[in-house]
Amino acid sequence: MAWRKFATGNDPEDVAAADAVASPVWLDKDKGLFKAVGQGKVRKPSMLALLNPFGRVWREHAALVKERGVEKHNLKGDGSITGGVLVLRRGDGGVEAAWQERTFGDAPEPADVLRAALAAAEKM
Repeated sequence: MAWRKFATGNDPEDVAAADAVASPVWLDKDKGLFKAVGQGKVRKPSMLALLNPFGRVWREHAALVKERGVEKHNLKGDGSITGGVLVLRRGDGGVEAAWQERTFGDAPEPADVLRAALAAAEKM
C-alpha cells in the first residue's frame, strides 16, 4: 500500500523539502482535493474558532507542540481552508471513504482511515 502526498501551494520543491516521506508529490494548484472533500467547494469556515485562545484549535495545537517538540512552524499557504481525508481505490475504483474537516483541526480516527485503506486494498 503506497501513501501519496498532494501539495496545494505553488512550489513543489518547498513542499517536498518540508516532508521527508519518500514518495511523489503532485501539485494541486486548482485545489481539486479540497473540492472533492468539500462537496465541490473549497471550504473556508468561520475564523472565529481561531480567535478563541482557549478553544479546541489552540488547545490541540499546544498539545501537539508539546508532544512532538515542534519549535519551528511552516505558516506558508492559505490557513483558512479546511481539508479532509480521501481513501481512494486503485485506478478508477472510486472513493472508499471520505472525511471532511468541518472546523479547523478536525480529523478522522486513524483506526477508521486504516480500516478504509485495508478495505480499498482488498478490492484491488
